[in-house]
Amino acid sequence: MSRSLPALAPRAFALIASLPFLLAAAPAPPATRFVDYLYLEPNEGGASAGHVALGFADRTYHFERLPGGLLQLERDDPAHFRYLYAALGNRAIHVTRIAVSDETRALLEAGFNTRYLIERRALAIRASLETDRRLLDVFLRRARAATGGASGSRAGSAERWSREDDQATDSLAIEGAGFFFPEERSGERSPAVAALEALQDAPGLRADASFAPATGDAAIEPRERSVLAAYSRTLGDELVRLAAAERPGWGYSFLVGMARLAAIELSLESGHWVFLDATPPDHARIDHRVVARAADADPTFLDELLGEARADFAAARADLIAQPKIGEREYARVEMAGDRFCELERALETRGDVRIHDGAYLPSCPAARSALVVPRLSADRLVQVRAAVAGAQRAYERELVRLYGYDLLAHNCVTELFRTVDPSLAPPADGGLTFVPLLSQSAVRRAYQVEATGEIPSYRSERLAELDRLESPLVVALRESNTLTSTVYRRSRDDSYFLFFTDGAPAARPVLGTANLAVGIGAGVAGLALLPVDGGETVVAGLKGAVFSLPELVFVNIRKGSFDHVDHRHRPAPPTLAAP
Repeated sequence: MSRSLPALAPRAFALIASLPFLLAAAPAPPATRFVDYLYLEPNEGGASAGHVALGFADRTYHFERLPGGLLQLERDDPAHFRYLYAALGNRAIHVTRIAVSDETRALLEAGFNTRYLIERRALAIRASLETDRRLLDVFLRRARAATGGASGSRAGSAERWSREDDQATDSLAIEGAGFFFPEERSGERSPAVAALEALQDAPGLRADASFAPATGDAAIEPRERSVLAAYSRTLGDELVRLAAAERPGWGYSFLVGMARLAAIELSLESGHWVFLDATPPDHARIDHRVVARAADADPTFLDELLGEARADFAAARADLIAQPKIGEREYARVEMAGDRFCELERALETRGDVRIHDGAYLPSCPAARSALVVPRLSADRLVQVRAAVAGAQRAYERELVRLYGYDLLAHNCVTELFRTVDPSLAPPADGGLTFVPLLSQSAVRRAYQVEATGEIPSYRSERLAELDRLESPLVVALRESNTLTSTVYRRSRDDSYFLFFTDGAPAARPVLGTANLAVGIGAGVAGLALLPVDGGETVVAGLKGAVFSLPELVFVNIRKGSFDHVDHRHRPAPPTLAAP
């Protein structure tokens, strides 16, 4: 349930590899009268006790532990969820389909979505308090530097606060104001004022605010030109009406609209697609070394990723010209698919990091602040104000921990799921053991009206079943039983060191676990010599290997191995369900 930085890589690959699922123009899901309770088998890391989720027709909700100890509700596309956990995480997902009324299902969806939005707002407020504190730090350094300060000469202080101010104000820029030149003006105004100034001065788009595919995929076809020209006129009319409106917050929408209009005009003039960079500023990254490692394990990996992104871009364009009339939604889908394709193309060409994001894509380009208005407060007064803000920040953090803090027994992925379910669907009574993921599944099946059950197999078990149909099952069993000769498994950097897979060998588990324990200890000892080279990575992986071998000595399996990449041919399909 944890979400550390090393564990981000599999999730990142899941986002890239599941693009066709996330971006495809799927029809509205049919009305359903069920919800799916999902139990995920354990694996090493933050999921060593198993995991649970609640699935609806188009969304899957589950709780993950964040760095710092908070438990956060996640909302995933079902196909992406299956790919992340069953394929990359190599964990079987057991599905319990519960029959509910339409009213109950609607209440459940509303309850989970409301909590999701509330949590996101709470985290945004926490980030805002941190920004306030950092801004006051800037003011205080400037005030002290102006009076000579207590830390050295005035010149030295000025040099110091100048460098620190640049770093501290990076997150204080106005989003949406940075699409156009000059940056200095837009960065100092509100979005509404910046929008009016951009309208008056008609500056060009910043070079880093847009990009286009570098290959022949970027050429605009005649039908696309006609559709884009028509949407350009429609968008222009909408911007005129927006500028005349009196609703608050129109400035940001106006800036995005103008920037999109400029990108469309560049596309029409050049004959090639040009897109705004719609990757949000709070994006995550896949380190280029992780990408290179996955490519080494599977030489076709990069070509497949780029091919899938290219196909999705083509599908979005085909859908665009098939519409009788396009609006923001249709254009945004092409923009999003084009952005993802361009990002992969750029990263693979330059061998750089890959930017990824698992939420909505909306053009947002921060503008730099070249001048900061400093309040006329003394250093002593600024110290008092900063102390008050820091106190409020600590109090807010304590309240977040009280509300959303992780606790193994009282606040984990299971208890929070049922806490959100209640009162729409009363949680099952089982003597207080529903905090254990495996036992919670049994309690659900006893307490609710179960319509069907099924399983989404883990990636490795699915591949082994496929190999059994093509080769001698005995040969497959012997070859795939260990990490040295396996043709399916390639060690992920996040995995511990071990030799034998024990999930499919319950009777021999203690013997195999003893060998795994020896391998883990050996890797840990060997890693001591590699400390100057790998910073302790081998030591940690060896010790983890030893720890996760201990349950195997008493016939319990947790570790199953994970994968950095699984190609599109092995994406997990929805489960085949049968009556219980």
